[in-house]
Amino acid sequence: MARDQMKYWTWQQAFDGTWQKRGHTSINGVAFVIDLETGLILDYIRLSKYCHLCSMKASCSDTKSADYGEWFKDHRDSGECQVNFFFSFLIQCPTLN
Repeated sequence: MARDQMKYWTWQQAFDGTWQKRGHTSINGVAFVIDLETGLILDYIRLSKYCHLCSMKASCSDTKSADYGEWFKDHRDSGECQVNFFFSFLIQCPTLN
């Protein structure tokens, strides 16, 4: 299809997010995309910096051991790990970079 035959949509969206509590200590958050014309939420994601299974395993194991490293890799790759937010404080605050 030639470029001049393609149809384009103009679709205005906004992206926003928030954390459960102020500061940089919160472990739960949410981010979402909103259609500006209708106000409907088009997509969202729950953000978490905490996984209960990882925490329990770390409290019972030596986190520097090869066994823990293998368990953690398998746990993360299986999709069971609830942590899906890894950015640091400096990445979130561009004025401090």
